[in-house]
Amino acid sequence: YSCSAPHIVLLPEVPFNADNFIRRVEEVLKNNAHCFVVVSEGVQDEAGNYLGADTSSTDAFGHAVLGGAGEYLRSLVEDRFSGVKARASKLGIAQRAASHNSSKTDVEEAKLCGREAVKAAVAGESGKMVILNRTGKDQYAVETLLAPLADIANGVKAFPEKWIGEDKMSIHPDFARYAQPLIQGELQLPYEQGLPRYAQLSAIRVQRKLEPYQTA
Repeated sequence: YSCSAPHIVLLPEVPFNADNFIRRVEEVLKNNAHCFVVVSEGVQDEAGNYLGADTSSTDAFGHAVLGGAGEYLRSLVEDRFSGVKARASKLGIAQRAASHNSSKTDVEEAKLCGREAVKAAVAGESGKMVILNRTGKDQYAVETLLAPLADIANGVKAFPEKWIGEDKMSIHPDFARYAQPLIQGELQLPYEQGLPRYAQLSAIRVQRKLEPYQTA
C-alpha cells in the first residue's frame, strides 16, 4: 500500500465490516508507520446501523444525528491492536467556515449562484434554489439552473459506484479528475494584524412589503 494518505476511505455506499477494516489497517501498517483513514458519518454496518450514531437524537427530517464514526473506529483500532495509538479528528464548523482556504473556483461560483438567486427572486420565482450544472467536457464550465426545493430538501444523492475503488475502501482516480477543477485557483485575501480582513456590512433595511410569516 502506498505511503500516500489517505490509505482507507469508507463511504456510506459500502456496508462496513469491522473484520475487513481491521485486516486492511493491519496490511497498511506492515508497510507504513501510520494508517490514515477517511470515514463518512453516514457509514453503516452490514445490519444497517450507523457507526457511532446518537440514535436518541434526530434532525428536522427524522434522520439520526450522526457524528461518532471517527470515535468508533478509533476505539475499534485500539481495542484490536495492542500498543497502537489512534486519534480521531472530526471536521466541523471551523473547517467549513474557513473561507480563507476557499478556492477561486468556489468563490466565483458562490457569487454566481447569489446573483442568479436575486435575479430569480426579482422575476417572481419562489420555492426554488439555484443549482450548478456541469457543461464543459474538455474544459471545466458550469451553468446555473433553478430546481424546486421540494426535490432537494431531504433528498439523498449517492456517491457514484463507478468512482468507488475495486477494494471498496478507496476512491477511483476518475473522481480525483472530476473534483480537481473545484479546488483550482488561489485568492489573495487582505490581512490585518495577522488575521483575514472580512467585510463589515451595514444594516440597511428595506421597507416591509409582506405580512408577517405565520406557521400553518
